[in-house]
Amino acid sequence: PLQMIHAESFSTRSEATQAEAAFKKLSRKKKEAYLSSHSESNVI
Repeated sequence: PLQMIHAESFSTRSEATQAEAAFKKLSRKKKEAYLSSHSESNVI
């Protein structure tokens, strides 16, 4: 099963899509570092 561990809000769909694309291009280690550094403020 999947579990949502992070969410961010954006003012436009375009900004959200660009952020998602940029995140998907990161290496696994960079994704994990990003999520661990932002985990306290955006955990659902």
